[in-house]
Amino acid sequence: MLGSAPVKFLTTLALGIVFLAIIIWLWQRQPQPSPPPVPEEQATDSARQISPQGLTINFKDNQVMRSKEIKIDGRANAGEFVAIASNTAQVVEKSDSGGNFKVEITLEPGLNLIEIITIPQGDSRSYQKSLTLFYNPDEKEAKSVFAGSVKSIFDTLLTLTSAAGDKNVRTSQNTEILIPEDKEESKNATVKSIRIGDYAIALGKPPEGGSKNGVSDQDSLVATSIEILRENKPLNFVQVAKIQVITPIRQNLFSAKNLQDQKIIELTLAKNSRIQIEGTTGKSSDVTRDKNAIVFYHPDGDSPRGEAGKNLVDLIYLLP
Repeated sequence: MLGSAPVKFLTTLALGIVFLAIIIWLWQRQPQPSPPPVPEEQATDSARQISPQGLTINFKDNQVMRSKEIKIDGRANAGEFVAIASNTAQVVEKSDSGGNFKVEITLEPGLNLIEIITIPQGDSRSYQKSLTLFYNPDEKEAKSVFAGSVKSIFDTLLTLTSAAGDKNVRTSQNTEILIPEDKEESKNATVKSIRIGDYAIALGKPPEGGSKNGVSDQDSLVATSIEILRENKPLNFVQVAKIQVITPIRQNLFSAKNLQDQKIIELTLAKNSRIQIEGTTGKSSDVTRDKNAIVFYHPDGDSPRGEAGKNLVDLIYLLP
């Protein structure tokens, strides 16, 4: 049997453990002090670092325009360059301290496919948005335009697809269908004359009564006219890159490094190539080794990426 002294020791130890457990339990139940509040300005800056502002355009897409001079305004990251690229227009604008920018461009008759691209600073991300516009000052009825490849045909309904997604075009007996490459077929063209894979430019109005069957009226159109193209499809092959010049221009040729993917680009000046220095006209001797620039270029010929030909320069915008 244990003596009285060991029993007293074990009893005291057990009581001590129970007392300590009660103290820890009571401490855990005490309200913990809240962390100091983050100032509103500081919190906003942190949010910007985690979630970049990106690119916002204050211009309605898929419009039929009666005026060829338009202003595209929007918002990007503060002090960031914004490039506007189409088959006929190349413009660079720098956003102000609030990220706001405004660009004026001139539309060409017919379909205009426009890309708005932010030029990243350092390791920041590039953002891009597209606009599809149709310019015809004499158009009286149509308000909207959809353009893309014919994805499906169901009775009187066409689905067009493009980089912007799928659009639904509803036809009627009054819809004028044009097939310029086939004059004989165009005389009596109907929906049955349209093929899967044709490129279609549809003008018309949003459906009355808003969205139907879960499809937004922004993605639907009641067509007044549809032009079908099987050759010379109006695709925007213009590419934009922030570059560092590796070799100066010699015999209209020079090499550059794409600062976003670090790949080497071989570029060729064409007859209509332009060089700008912060909006003023420059010359080929200004394109010197290690100079940074924003370049707009397109492939020579039909290749969308220039594998079979040269990369022809539309605009070199030299950076300070």
